[in-house]
Amino acid sequence: KQFTTNMQSATNTRCTNSTVMSCVSNPDSLEIFQPAPLFGRDNELLELKDSYQRIKDGNSFEKVMVHGNSGTGKTSLVLALQESVLLDGGLFCSGKYFQNTKQEPYSAIMTAFSDLCDLVLQSDGFDEVQRARIEKSLGSDGVLLVNAVSNISTFLGDRIQDACCSSLSQQSFPLARFKVACKRFIRAMVSDDCPVVLFIDDIQWMDNGSRQLLEAILQDEQITNFMLIMAYREEESSLIKDDFFTLAKADVDLKLGNIDLQSVQEMISERLEDVSNGILFDVDELCRIISHKTNGNPLHILKFLEMIKEDGLLTFDDDSWSWTCDLDEIQKNTMIPDSVAEIISKKIERLDKHLQDFLKLASLIGYRFTHEMIFDIATEINEKGSKKDRPLNLDMLLRSAMEANIVEKANDGYQFTHDKLQAAFQERFDKHEKEEAHLKIGTNFLRKPGEMFKYLAALHLNCVSDSISNKFDNKLLAKTNLQASKYCECRYAFLNAADFLRTGVTLLGDGEQKWLTDFDLAFELTESLAKMELILGNMDACINANRIILQRAKSEKAKVNALSLEIEIRTASSAFGDNVPVGKKVLRQLGINVPPNLTPFHLISKLRRVRKLIDSKKDEEILSLHRIDPDLPDLNKVMLLTSAHFFQKKKFLWVLYATLLAMEYTITNGFSSWGANTLCYYGVCETIVMRNPQRGYRLGRLALQLNVDIPFQDAGVVNNVTLMLMSWHKERIYPKDLCFNPEHLNEGLENGNFPMAVILGCFSFYTRFWTGEHLLSLELSIRDIYERLSELGQKGLLKRPQPLFQLILNLRKDTEDNWEELLILTGEAMDEEEYRNELSDSSPPAFHTHFWFCKTVLAYNLGFYSMAEALSLKIPHKSGLFMYKSLLLFPYTLYKSLIYCARYRETGSRTYLHKARKCRKLLEKYHSSGNPNATPHLHFAEAEELSSKSNNPAEVQSAFDNVIEIQAEHGLTHLEALANERASDANFHFGNQKAAKRYLDAAIHAYEEKRGETMKREWLLAKYDDSETE
Repeated sequence: KQFTTNMQSATNTRCTNSTVMSCVSNPDSLEIFQPAPLFGRDNELLELKDSYQRIKDGNSFEKVMVHGNSGTGKTSLVLALQESVLLDGGLFCSGKYFQNTKQEPYSAIMTAFSDLCDLVLQSDGFDEVQRARIEKSLGSDGVLLVNAVSNISTFLGDRIQDACCSSLSQQSFPLARFKVACKRFIRAMVSDDCPVVLFIDDIQWMDNGSRQLLEAILQDEQITNFMLIMAYREEESSLIKDDFFTLAKADVDLKLGNIDLQSVQEMISERLEDVSNGILFDVDELCRIISHKTNGNPLHILKFLEMIKEDGLLTFDDDSWSWTCDLDEIQKNTMIPDSVAEIISKKIERLDKHLQDFLKLASLIGYRFTHEMIFDIATEINEKGSKKDRPLNLDMLLRSAMEANIVEKANDGYQFTHDKLQAAFQERFDKHEKEEAHLKIGTNFLRKPGEMFKYLAALHLNCVSDSISNKFDNKLLAKTNLQASKYCECRYAFLNAADFLRTGVTLLGDGEQKWLTDFDLAFELTESLAKMELILGNMDACINANRIILQRAKSEKAKVNALSLEIEIRTASSAFGDNVPVGKKVLRQLGINVPPNLTPFHLISKLRRVRKLIDSKKDEEILSLHRIDPDLPDLNKVMLLTSAHFFQKKKFLWVLYATLLAMEYTITNGFSSWGANTLCYYGVCETIVMRNPQRGYRLGRLALQLNVDIPFQDAGVVNNVTLMLMSWHKERIYPKDLCFNPEHLNEGLENGNFPMAVILGCFSFYTRFWTGEHLLSLELSIRDIYERLSELGQKGLLKRPQPLFQLILNLRKDTEDNWEELLILTGEAMDEEEYRNELSDSSPPAFHTHFWFCKTVLAYNLGFYSMAEALSLKIPHKSGLFMYKSLLLFPYTLYKSLIYCARYRETGSRTYLHKARKCRKLLEKYHSSGNPNATPHLHFAEAEELSSKSNNPAEVQSAFDNVIEIQAEHGLTHLEALANERASDANFHFGNQKAAKRYLDAAIHAYEEKRGETMKREWLLAKYDDSETE
């Protein structure tokens, strides 16, 4: 199998019959390791071409599996598609996994990605406009691939300066972020005009990290114009986990068997006739013999041809320039070996012994190797071995290996022409000899500078058994494994990094001695392993490692880091049962005085002290506070995460107290990287809990200014919360620029604040929804969030906004009936039954509020007013530490008023009119206090109440016209559409059909064009048709 690294044109990469034949211009070059011609695969090739046409014409994502036994021509079949792709303007890139090879994690995928970058850069239509488009599509995620994809920096622009991987394990969920980056890379590189085919060969040998990455790519519904072809050997399919095939759901599944007699005849005839003037024997009889003995396996056919040629049964006459063959001898005495390995073994035995030793060493280095690698190691072994009297001539050995078609040039080095050749040379080692060679190779790599050689050194030295490892210092080997883990960490190969760390810990032993003699190394290995286990989701292993860190930590920084990690473990595993006692323990161990039994007195005392500290400083003084060294423990992070844990247990006094401690620490000691977050958290408490929006507004504004000065800050959280603080202040209307930008999630990922970025950032959806943003934009944001969280299994992070997410998706559904089904909040975002089962008295009140309010809104919008009333009664009336008494107050109060008015029209009970009047008076109260957000809601409530009790059509119509105008001014598209709908209903009630139709058309237009509520458009059309029939 031959792979081209840079497939730039169809001419140098074609794998068709004529191309293969041109490779055999000399009869002596007939070798089984040259690419097999493609015969008998017309139907399979046609299926591949049809699949490619679909991604070009239909903007689809095609998944193709090609499998069969070794030698059936899987690679040749796929490469035969390449010419069609290139001639059609598409791009074709490939990567391959190898057996018995110390390959880097994700090697095949990253090789293909690097090739894809080259192809895009070399394409005729590439210009600055296209480069800028790709840069924008990659976003900040692109920098994550700098260490893995060689040429991606061209597409990153100024973002390349942000590429840093020294502290990936400090981030939250870096593995998920890497997978998102890879998916975005694919989306950025494809286009309607230039579809991409990516071929990954021999996936049966892929590493676990590659498997997980491919699974993530396969499940991405946003990838289009893309064809992913994966090939594997049928006899080794057990190496691939069954769930991988389930997730793959191949659109095209091609199982290659052996070829028939006719294809065998075409294959052998063309192969022989192309290099001769004639054939002096019955070639059809030879084909029948070979087909019978090989069962039509293409690779075995080539092997058989070479074998009879080497045995002198198939000869080439130079005088007549033709082939002759002893058919009788072939039929009677020539048997095909049981495996390809046998003929390879015979081929190896005919080589010079010195060349054999050289290739054995090369096979152990890897499938690919450089001149420098092999020269240094071979020279050292040659000088120390028995061949000191025979100088090493590396160039001569390499030429001999290439002449024997065992090695070929590849990029900046060499590679074996077939993975079975490499495996055959490795098998010629005995166990002791192989370990000695690993030791020598690893030792040589260890002396070379650079992280990559430390990684390679660890790979080889870890293969050495205890009987030989005594020749090597275990402490040095443990340190090498630590360095190798950092190399893997930089490439997001966390599974490999964890393996190196576990090996390093094991090398130092299990006893107390390592902590006495090698404390720093043992501690760093254990600490790094704990973080890596958390990244991989191995919670039990993470807890065990972190327990050791807590026991052994000497410095305050190490202790705080361990405690912070313990909090993150509990956050990630949703183990909230012990959060409160753990939070108290964290604060006490940090040396912070925490009362054993918190009372309102403690809280008021601390609140007065913090307020006094803040009020005593001007804005400039707060902004110029000392910046704490980022390498020092971040106590703010610990206290704020602890505060979040207290919230989960509804220990609201502790929530406030922990937040006050964080604020006090900030004002007293200066700002950490979580300084702006601290201002925001405390500002939220002041605004919502202490009912002091002026102070909250000030803190939010300061946080926004401070955010610019602190590097690696989670701008998304700070900006969103700050703008909400401003909107909650009576002098600010709900901001239109409040959004949950994906960039905010990235920033949360970068500084380890991702859970809070999600939790607080999700608040912005409520603002966006209730301020009239188009639902298509919200839907795209929701899908983006779920994409980023799909790998984490952290459902708890999205628990609160799930009902709103599903409400939005339900409103976007295009349906003509079954309206009752839309009342159920089950779909892509959540499962209502599962959600309700998890709701309990211990659940945060906001969860109940958001769920029942979303159900209420759906029921009212679909005309189920009695149900809407019943659902609204389930909303807790004392649920509002956060949004119930702020952001949701006005829409909640308005909807209650609308429901009561509707129920009054249905039942005639004046009790409902009285309840509607109470809701309207509450809105009047906030309107009179100067809150501009109350104005549009109040006018709507007034018009609705008037329409329910007035018999004057002109008066009612005038009131609704005023409401429609006000909603349009405020940009509240949902209320503008609803006001038109209610005006239509009122005119229909008064018998004014023409006006009713006019308002109905306006409502449909507003719902569809301005709001994006597809469901409501269909519902109104169905309702109007029913009304006309009646």
